[in-house]
Amino acid sequence: MTTPTGRFRCLPSQEIGRRFLIAGPALLVTGVVLALWIRSGIDAANARDLPINTWFHDRADTPGVVRSISSFVSWIGAGEHIVPLELFAVAALLIARRWRWAIFVFVTAMGGHLLSNLTKRIVERPRPPWFVLYPGQTSSMFPSFPSGHTTAGMAGIVAIAITLWFVLPRPWSTITAWIVGLIGVAQGPSRLFLAKHWITDVLGGLLFGTGWLLLVWGAFLLWLAPRPVASSSDDAAVPVQPSG
Repeated sequence: MTTPTGRFRCLPSQEIGRRFLIAGPALLVTGVVLALWIRSGIDAANARDLPINTWFHDRADTPGVVRSISSFVSWIGAGEHIVPLELFAVAALLIARRWRWAIFVFVTAMGGHLLSNLTKRIVERPRPPWFVLYPGQTSSMFPSFPSGHTTAGMAGIVAIAITLWFVLPRPWSTITAWIVGLIGVAQGPSRLFLAKHWITDVLGGLLFGTGWLLLVWGAFLLWLAPRPVASSSDDAAVPVQPSG
């Protein structure tokens, strides 16, 4: 819960943080169960996903608005682009002396990448049939589950959006947080329209990315917030100060 105070927003209460500490691990466990289920029968999982993936592929098979937007969003979420952007956000927060928020963004973003890449190597799921391999490349070089774009979108990019929401004054916080947040959430659909991932890859990315985000966000609210948030008995919000 938040209570507007001046131009800066207020942090959620500690009670909300505790709920995130429950919801986050629950989503992560669900993602692990999904990963094990797919790993136990990859061919069957691919066959189940194929009709849904075909529908998404056909919507953006030719040049148009959907494909252009998906390509732009997916370009931002590529590792060679999103990691420098995340590190730039961390550096900017450190320069602004917002080290607590810098830790939040760094841990959420880098942890999301690590979680995604580790799971990919364990599951080793091939990409959808439309995924183009160039000479010298093999399917084992591009494991499919979970979608790294989706995981990074829900972890790192949305973490930056949350930070902008609370650190910047209105109306800039509203404008920038919504734009960045939508780019993060759109990573999953963009991968489906571009036929780069199976539907359950995106679902796995949502579970891992959102679960990790909620876990780190809950810990941040309880132990690292710029100012102590309200106690659970109060459930009121405490304003975020411009410094810290």
